[in-house]
Amino acid sequence: MGPKVKIQKEQITNAAFEIVRKGGMDSLTAKSLAAKLKCSTQPIFCHYKSMADLKSVVGQKAEDYFRECLSKPIDGISSFKAVGLNYIAFAAREKGLFKTLYMHKRLGDVFRDEKNEEYVLKVMDDNPLLTKEEAERVFKELWIFSHGIGTMLATETATFSENELQTMLTDVYRGVIKMFEK
Repeated sequence: MGPKVKIQKEQITNAAFEIVRKGGMDSLTAKSLAAKLKCSTQPIFCHYKSMADLKSVVGQKAEDYFRECLSKPIDGISSFKAVGLNYIAFAAREKGLFKTLYMHKRLGDVFRDEKNEEYVLKVMDDNPLLTKEEAERVFKELWIFSHGIGTMLATETATFSENELQTMLTDVYRGVIKMFEK
C-alpha cells in the first residue's frame, strides 16, 4: 500500500488560485505551489497530470469568480453601469486575475463568449427600449472603456476616485445611448 495522500486536490486548486490571484498565471509553477503548500511537487502531480491541466482548472475558476463579481447588482445604478463599475473594481482588487483573464492572449473573442452573452441578455431585459443589437453595442463599448480604466488600475499607471469613475461611466453610457434615441 502506498503512502496516504495528505494534500487533497481541492487544497492544491485553492492554493494555485491564490498564487494566480496575487501574481498572475505566470507565477504559478510546480515549485511555487509546492512552497505554498509546504510539500514536495509529488502531491500536485498525484492529482493533476500536468501543470497545464492545473492551470486550465485555475483559469476556469478565475473566469467563474470574475463572472460572479461582474454580475453583482449595485443599488441605484443601471445594470450597464454596474457592469462597468464591477469590471473596474475587479481589475483594481484582483490585479493578478485581471491580468491573467484580460491582459493575455485568449482562446476566442471575449465578446463572443456564451457566458457573457447570457449576461448581456439579462442586462438588455433591464433596458427594454434597446434592441438586442443595441444592447450588445452598449455593452461592448462600455466594456472597452472599462477595460482601459481597469488596465490602468491593474498596472498601477493611474488612479481614480469613485466619483471620477461614476462620472466617466455615466458620460460614456449617456453618449452611447444618445446614438439610439429616435
